[in-house]
Amino acid sequence: MILATITANCVVLALEQHLPGEDKTPMAKRLEKTEPYFIGTFCFEAGIKLLALGFVFHKGSYLRNGWNVMDFIVVLSG
Repeated sequence: MILATITANCVVLALEQHLPGEDKTPMAKRLEKTEPYFIGTFCFEAGIKLLALGFVFHKGSYLRNGWNVMDFIVVLSG
């Protein structure tokens, strides 16, 4: 499910159009409204992993894995 969400987010990002002067096409306005849903989904996924694995204090916890550290930084910066 998360991989499908990541793929959908990549498609939305690829369809964005950056125009000068804050001009936005109707499609760009609709795509902009999807951003909170993606961020919410990724935060929910990170939260579930934190609950399941623990944060950092024992072996096998969330921040003891390099990929999870990268995921945490990306979600936190989003």
